[in-house]
Amino acid sequence: MKKVLLMAFAFGLTTCIFAQQQFTDNSRKFKDLGDWRERDGDNILRRDFSSGLYIPVNWAANASPNSANFQSFVSLVFPDSTVFDVTNTSDTDPTPIRFGHNDHSWGIILDPTDQFIQFDNNGLDVYTQHQAYTVDSIFFRYGYVRQVDSFDFGNGMEKIVDTMVIRLYSFNTAGLTTGTLNGGSNFGTVRSYSAALGYSPVAFRTIKIPIDNNDSTQRTANGWTSRVRTIPVDFDVPRASANLNNRLFGFTTHFIPAKPYAAGDTLIDFTDEQNIQIFNKNNYFVNSYLVDNNPQNQQVPSDAHLGNTLRLTRTSRYARNANGWLGYIPGNAFFNNQYLNAGFYIQTQNLSTQSLADLGVTVGNPYPNPTGQQVVNIPVSTRSAMDVVVSVTDINGRTVYNSEININGQSQVSVDATGWASGIYNININIDGISTTKKLVVR
Repeated sequence: MKKVLLMAFAFGLTTCIFAQQQFTDNSRKFKDLGDWRERDGDNILRRDFSSGLYIPVNWAANASPNSANFQSFVSLVFPDSTVFDVTNTSDTDPTPIRFGHNDHSWGIILDPTDQFIQFDNNGLDVYTQHQAYTVDSIFFRYGYVRQVDSFDFGNGMEKIVDTMVIRLYSFNTAGLTTGTLNGGSNFGTVRSYSAALGYSPVAFRTIKIPIDNNDSTQRTANGWTSRVRTIPVDFDVPRASANLNNRLFGFTTHFIPAKPYAAGDTLIDFTDEQNIQIFNKNNYFVNSYLVDNNPQNQQVPSDAHLGNTLRLTRTSRYARNANGWLGYIPGNAFFNNQYLNAGFYIQTQNLSTQSLADLGVTVGNPYPNPTGQQVVNIPVSTRSAMDVVVSVTDINGRTVYNSEININGQSQVSVDATGWASGIYNININIDGISTTKKLVVR
């Protein structure tokens, strides 16, 4: 099935349409061994008040009919394609070949008010576009392989200190924008990217982090170990205006090597042969990501959320693809959805002036969840007799259940999910015009 990519550019003057089947990812993928080691001092997570935690790949895996098919990989990152990867021609032909390095950067975009997001949090329910919020911190898994430890920069041998760069984006005239894939699949991308400039100077806030031996990870015979890095950002995002897209927030990761490199240098050698000439090796960065290897009709629909992975390859960086892809490619543009192994801590103090708690109402989580096609119960407690309106919508916004009951004291709302298709559903509990939404996964 072909998809059409629609990208709205900065001033809304031009819409470019590219006929494009979902990308087949031909780059090499490497196993992430998943070693979650944290350095002392990196464990700066959030402030001492209620925050929401969102990890997109966890959300997608929980919503998947078969989360075991989410497989972990790493992507080697370097800022220039003139540095080569060396590998065998094929599994059956050991002849070594060299090819320009593929991946330059990865990133991810979050819309915390997206109705399909589920937070692991301290009791917060769904955020709305009417709330301002703060991104307290971001975190991601990474690898950093040092193949060269020292270099003569002109004053004798010195220890190499490379740089990890994080760029933060929000929705503005030079920051983030949205597009669609044919069929209603939304994605976010960096609005200001260009092959000449890379990024508009006003599009982002940059965090530069020196990295050295203390940050390094290992490449083993079975794959790469990785670490988790948490970075406090304290990034305020206003409540949505008439343009609801201004609630978006995202970041991209980059690597700047300290050692000078030249065309033909080697980034990595997979041949394990002793008789070929390997040119100067360089240190490199590794991003951890997961791929949904379920059949396409069993993958979480990519139009379920705007939050998505961003990937910058050598082809899209220089728009060398005949279809005109320029800049970051969304993770849902591939045949198998890709998810950067990253997450966000966010919080809001701009809550509604009145909540269900103010009415003396508590609403528990639905159970069982996930569920098969069976009755689901939601605990509800009121301090007086109240009419409770219960409605359930599917991932496309269609109402599949609606009912009104009267509750006085401790009770439970029962919803019969018999016959419902597998997927994600929103259960909305409304009392006196105040509501809360709970997520339900049907498998």
